[in-house]
Amino acid sequence: MDAALLTLDDARPLVARWYPGQLQISASLALPPAHFALAGARGASELLGIIDSALLSLTPRETGMLVRRWRNPMIVPDGVWPRYRGKILFGFGTALGLLVVALLWIRYLRRLQVQLRRAKRAADAANQAKTEFLATISHEIRTPLHAVLGMLELAQRKAAQGILDRLAIEVATDAARGLKELIGDILDITRIETGHLQLAPQHVRLRELVARVVQLFEQQARGKGLDLQMQMSGAVDTEVMLDPLRFKQVLANLLSNAIKFTEHGRIKVSLQALAVDGQLSVGLLVQDTGMGIAAGELAGLGQRFRQASNQKQSPRASAGLGLSISRSLCQLMGGQLRLRSTLGQGTEAHVQLTLPLLPIEAPTPETSPLPVQGEARLRVLVVDDYPANRLLLAQQLDYLGHQARVAEDGAQALRLWLKEHFDVVISDCNMPRLDGHGLARAIREHERRSGRPRCRLIGLTASAQEVERRRSRQAGMDDCLFKPLDLDSLTQALIDAQPPGSQDEEGAMICLQHLRHLVGNDEAALKALLADLRASNREDLQRLENLGDAPDAIAELAHRVKGGARISRAEALVDLCEQVERCCQAVPLERLALSLAVRAMGDGMSRLERQLERQAGHNAVGSYHAEQQQHQQNHQHHADDAGRAIAPAARVREDR
Repeated sequence: MDAALLTLDDARPLVARWYPGQLQISASLALPPAHFALAGARGASELLGIIDSALLSLTPRETGMLVRRWRNPMIVPDGVWPRYRGKILFGFGTALGLLVVALLWIRYLRRLQVQLRRAKRAADAANQAKTEFLATISHEIRTPLHAVLGMLELAQRKAAQGILDRLAIEVATDAARGLKELIGDILDITRIETGHLQLAPQHVRLRELVARVVQLFEQQARGKGLDLQMQMSGAVDTEVMLDPLRFKQVLANLLSNAIKFTEHGRIKVSLQALAVDGQLSVGLLVQDTGMGIAAGELAGLGQRFRQASNQKQSPRASAGLGLSISRSLCQLMGGQLRLRSTLGQGTEAHVQLTLPLLPIEAPTPETSPLPVQGEARLRVLVVDDYPANRLLLAQQLDYLGHQARVAEDGAQALRLWLKEHFDVVISDCNMPRLDGHGLARAIREHERRSGRPRCRLIGLTASAQEVERRRSRQAGMDDCLFKPLDLDSLTQALIDAQPPGSQDEEGAMICLQHLRHLVGNDEAALKALLADLRASNREDLQRLENLGDAPDAIAELAHRVKGGARISRAEALVDLCEQVERCCQAVPLERLALSLAVRAMGDGMSRLERQLERQAGHNAVGSYHAEQQQHQQNHQHHADDAGRAIAPAARVREDR
């Protein structure tokens, strides 16, 4: 309906009550009043009179009722609900929606609060664990450090009185080595937990790998009166892909614990291998007859710094990290480590691995890069920003018979290198101004531009991580060594820097530096030792020529020769002697293999004889000893200053 035509009397109340704001009176029409008339036939005058009388008799009330009855009725909403129902329903729907949103928001906030509480508890637990870890580490480090500092202080006080306390130095050395092993274990734990420990699989023969590790502990076991046994069965002579360093670390830790916590009886190492579908199932079992471990403590031994409380061994003999590291390493290698122990009866450690099997190849003789006799004297530039490290490395080089110059940073070292000739540069990797990597790049760039012969660059860092070695080689270094650096590692690193002709063409059989160390750099004692070794070797050669084919006699002679070879560190000859012993013990006896092994041992003894003969007349011994004597005289006055912690190195000049 677009419009309605009503009387004003009717329109005003309707609009005001029922349609406020919706309808309005737009206009009023000036129409004349409506008239109502009734008509009839002309002849019905009587009827018309009656109608007129009836109309005139109508009262106003009756007239209004008639008008309303004739009027068209309007549809008007009946009551409040039909009119306001939509608004009411919309309001209820909106309120319900807001209530649902509020409930969901409250639920979200509660879940967020729960997560925050859990995160806080985890953070508190991590902080507590970190605090406990640091406290434990501090305690574990202070224990050997106390021995190092205390023994060195005693040795220093006694040295001021002219007394050489070898025992104090040995105890301090052992404690320092234990501290080094502890720090190495901590680094391994950190790498394992952060996922940065990566394996380096290689072609490995299981029999040889396990045998070498067991041999390392033979002397330690004999020292405690323990019987160390080794048993192998199955396909142990096959080659597999395995990280030898980490496998040896696991086995060495198990053997060390077995020897440490066994007072009497035996320790048995059993290796079993079974080849199935290109895989080798390896079972390694280490059994001891020690005190054993209580069942309640067995499960917790895999945790860091956890040790069995029933052991008679001092708790300071171990930090409790080895077993945790070994278990993690076994898991990294795809295997597992299980412990089984009975209190008072002993412990069994079982390692189970599944390794890729490789085709069997013909064995090739191994050569070990040993120090050679008659090493050339090298000029070495030592670069380190820490004075004690510079002095230590310079004295180590001086002890090895080399000449050292020192610099306190890379910039100073580069100036020295440009002005002088050096065979080797040993530089710390982290230094102010110009670090070791920058120095290496600068030296390599100058060599490339000037055509100068390549100098051997060796990095030195306290960050014992493989990534540091890669960074050093990328910077142009030939190698990177980790602190602390011992004499053997330093000697090994300098071998490649020897000029052509300085090494024995036959291959070195003796380590002259080790012999010097045995006699305390006494030339007379060194010459006497060389003469004794030469005479003993000649006698053994004569016995070998006259010896028959009796396995027992051959094994006895091989054992005797091996003892002399160990003194001179003729490791190649030691290996040949051990090969002869294994052939003599083989069941059944293989005559051909024994004959070949005896011939190889004889050749090795002949090589040793020739090198001893040349060394006996070598003037390097005398010249080296003379230089040492001169060095001691030049710096004798420094030894009287007991208040100084470090004595100056021989033949070392420091440019500042």
